[in-house]
Amino acid sequence: APLAPNLVAALQKEATPPAFLITLDETQQALKIVALGEPAPAGKDYELWIIADGLKAPRSLGVVHQDNAQRPADLRGLTTAAVHSATLAISLEPAGGSPTGMPTGPVLFTGKFVTAKL
Repeated sequence: APLAPNLVAALQKEATPPAFLITLDETQQALKIVALGEPAPAGKDYELWIIADGLKAPRSLGVVHQDNAQRPADLRGLTTAAVHSATLAISLEPAGGSPTGMPTGPVLFTGKFVTAKL
């Protein structure tokens, strides 16, 4: 049987290979994050953000480690259309993530979802 479509995003800097691949199972509201690049520098962590219509500010989807983790996706209040057109961003934050709930470090990688049957 065909698999349900997932949303997939490759987060990268312009003209460089992807640093992260992210899939979203919309049915389960679960993210799978695959780190392809270098780990964050000592004393820092990468943090994943969603920027979407319906949000007043970027929303953290959590600190990203090199362990290719699966985690719940906090999509509350977002329409399907908003999720499909959202931008994902990875910022470099202090160890443990942003202390303010907003990106405080530079945004290093960005990408958008595309629909794929995996």
